[in-house]
Amino acid sequence: MNKRTPKKAKPTSRRNNAYQRLLKAIQAIPGESPREKMRKFTALALKVLVLKQAELAVGRGGPLAPWCDLTLLGTDVDGTEDWCLEAGQAYGGAVETFEPFECILGQLFGEFVGNGNKNDAQYFTPWDFARALTAFAPTPQKDKWSMGDPTCGAGTLLLAKLHELVRNDPKALLGLTVKANDRDPLCSAITALQLLSNQVIWRMPIGSVVVECKDIITQYLETRVVFWSLTRDRFIAMGEEIRLENASRR
Repeated sequence: MNKRTPKKAKPTSRRNNAYQRLLKAIQAIPGESPREKMRKFTALALKVLVLKQAELAVGRGGPLAPWCDLTLLGTDVDGTEDWCLEAGQAYGGAVETFEPFECILGQLFGEFVGNGNKNDAQYFTPWDFARALTAFAPTPQKDKWSMGDPTCGAGTLLLAKLHELVRNDPKALLGLTVKANDRDPLCSAITALQLLSNQVIWRMPIGSVVVECKDIITQYLETRVVFWSLTRDRFIAMGEEIRLENASRR
């Protein structure tokens, strides 16, 4: 009997390796459900990024000035847990491996959390479909313009448009204001994390980003900002406007 030739293992791409590493890192986080693990990861990653960039903005004149509500996803993660280092490095590696402003966490959320308790399942716009929809989105005709999504989920639609813009002109984001909202605190935080991490890692700052967390129907007139970031120039300009306004009231 002839021996069978062993099948060669299919080569895995760097993207898939980075994605699988991130997925395994989040799966290893202690938690009662996939959503709970995703919450802890998002809370950690967003907190670390915001605090680091805020420190750079104040001390060294970093390109971004961010802020977020650090209590949005709870305060039970302080960054000293055993899983934090691997989860943080895995996410940073994934963002570096994928193209700028690709929606990594939307896909991961659907695969990981969507397979858990059906009450936790949320279904976000597939990345390829979101990219196709950018053809119907208006192209900016001026230096300063804005775009938004009142039910952003993981921020997929916004990221798809940003992905298209930076492929044509990486500086196109400097005059842009991005507005996002979702009534789910975890979704708002995931959107904020993806927008901030891509700005930082790819060094492609967006002029202004504002993320809210509210019910767009019953709380439409309320302002519930949970995250914002500004380029350094806009942050300085905003500070000057506040100073002049305060001076005029005296």
